[in-house]
Amino acid sequence: VALLPWLAWAFSIDEWREDWSEDAKRASIRDAVMIHRRKGTVWAIKRVLANAGYGDARLIEGNSGIRYDGSFRHDGVHTYGDPKGWARYAFNMSRPITRAQGEAFRKMLLATAPARCHLLDLYFTDARFYDGQYRYNGEFNHGAA
Repeated sequence: VALLPWLAWAFSIDEWREDWSEDAKRASIRDAVMIHRRKGTVWAIKRVLANAGYGDARLIEGNSGIRYDGSFRHDGVHTYGDPKGWARYAFNMSRPITRAQGEAFRKMLLATAPARCHLLDLYFTDARFYDGQYRYNGEFNHGAA
């Protein structure tokens, strides 16, 4: 276990966190070669995030050609009728993440996603913000990371 960071360095793993579980670290090392071969693809992005423990995040690709027909909320994530919107994407998290986790998430995406694509938003919906389970102490953002 003590040598895992050295293996990660040898396999050029872009984002490595000491707070990951041993299984997550080993999975990142195991998949490093396949991820580097397929960098810039949806598969590589999903694999990197799954290895880091964010496998339940939902990728929302592109937002061009959206109409005012009520199928999308006007929440700033989607731009109506923008022909350049195909290169934009967002992630809907199934659980709240801290600001530090959001920053690590962004670094993983920056290293794995195509350079021509732009991350619009990391957001989550969780009712526990309204029942007092989380405190507004700066650790969490309210619905966005």
